[in-house]
Amino acid sequence: MKTLFTLVILCLAHLATDGTCALSVLSIPHLCHMGWDEFYFLVILYNIIAFGSLPLCGWILDLFRVHRAGALIGLIITATGPFFLSANPLASVLMLGTGNALFHTGAGALVYSLSDRRSSALGLFIATGAVGLTGGAILSAMSGPLPLYSVQILLGIAMLLYLGPKIVINVMTSGESRQPVGGLRLIAIALIMLVVFSRSVGGYALPAEWMGKESAILLFGAAVFAGKSLGGVLADRFGWIGTGSALLLAGAGMAIFKDNWIAPALVAVVCVQATTGITLAAVQSLFPHYPSFAFGLPCMVILIGASPFLLPDPVGHVSAWIVTALCVIAAAAMVGLKYLPGFQDLAFHFLSLRSGQASAKDR
Repeated sequence: MKTLFTLVILCLAHLATDGTCALSVLSIPHLCHMGWDEFYFLVILYNIIAFGSLPLCGWILDLFRVHRAGALIGLIITATGPFFLSANPLASVLMLGTGNALFHTGAGALVYSLSDRRSSALGLFIATGAVGLTGGAILSAMSGPLPLYSVQILLGIAMLLYLGPKIVINVMTSGESRQPVGGLRLIAIALIMLVVFSRSVGGYALPAEWMGKESAILLFGAAVFAGKSLGGVLADRFGWIGTGSALLLAGAGMAIFKDNWIAPALVAVVCVQATTGITLAAVQSLFPHYPSFAFGLPCMVILIGASPFLLPDPVGHVSAWIVTALCVIAAAAMVGLKYLPGFQDLAFHFLSLRSGQASAKDR
């Protein structure tokens, strides 16, 4: 029950954190009456800090073993950021990005530790952030002053997390040395990052002309949530590699029709996003002593994949065949993990966890 309580609090905190950041950053033009160039600079700066700095923030939290404190400090910094929007939007963006990065890396390690290496909990954790982003974006489009109820929610959740059960990250036993990552694991990391990169590009490329409608934005957000939350559950039940590769191939088939109908495009979104929990848990399995750093790596790759769509002159329409090819490449990369010599020692790609128990060797 204590574990469930903490997981729920972390998921709610993720929703509130991403919602507050999206609402605050996207409200800057209305509150500060600034031009497009200045606003664009702040958006890029926020994304670089909130996504690009995650490996560094995670490494610091892992080094000092302050994952819970990092998540708490991140919540407080994020809650403070909106108060500076009108007076100093640059300072506000710096605080929002830093708070977001600290919370994600700290909370990501906590969720991984509490979930007993399962991908389902990580997928649900990320899915709640997608809800927050969608809600914050919608609220930012409404005229009027920036609502500060999200700040109150963040501070309330921080208090619950502080008063809640203490979480111990069992990533290293006494006297155990940190082992370097071998060559095969580097190859495995590269393959997993290829899946993440393809998912990032595909996520931006799947929307077509139908995305301009408000109802389509809601449906797209719902598809992202469904994929991220359900993918990990299916993967833990039927196996990570088989489930992930099958869903990616299914997404490839649906992506062919993305320009013509919204329904197959949304199905493709669900299938592609379903690999989120798998890739996060996989990378963290490869870095058992650095769970926050491992959580940050895929997030940085997401930013790299999204960069062509964030340029001043962003990439426009992407062919359905390119998206299909990306899905096939991602599926091939995931299948390739299974055939790395000695890679089965990590066991995570064979885990089905049907009984809810990990083997003694895996532990």
